[in-house]
Amino acid sequence: MIISGKVQRLTGDQRPGPGSRLPPVDLSDQEIVVVAGAVQPREFGDPFLPVGHLKAPVISRGRTDALGCFRLMLDSHLSQTSQITIFLVVPGGYYLNRFDGSGSFAKAEIRQAAAAPIVLLDDRNALR
Repeated sequence: MIISGKVQRLTGDQRPGPGSRLPPVDLSDQEIVVVAGAVQPREFGDPFLPVGHLKAPVISRGRTDALGCFRLMLDSHLSQTSQITIFLVVPGGYYLNRFDGSGSFAKAEIRQAAAAPIVLLDDRNALR
């Protein structure tokens, strides 16, 4: 099974204020990891997870192309109802600024991930 998506960076500060634009970041060659199941953040609402805090098994990893797009192969032994969590790899850990409303990072169902491209947003200057 293949999942695909794109890394995007929101430009500009998300709050009003003078001179608040983020510097440009090259979205090519950014590392993406896919882990099995649900992942709890270290603290509620914290989009950054340090390396030592990721306990879920990594089931796929890859990099973005020149446009920030990625395509990752998942093992065919995963069931059609398996849940996955997809992170950007950032200095010192993993980043995902989407949550499921129950305290976990946002998950994707395998069947949904195959049908719709996934968008990973960097809205806090996490990529360097």
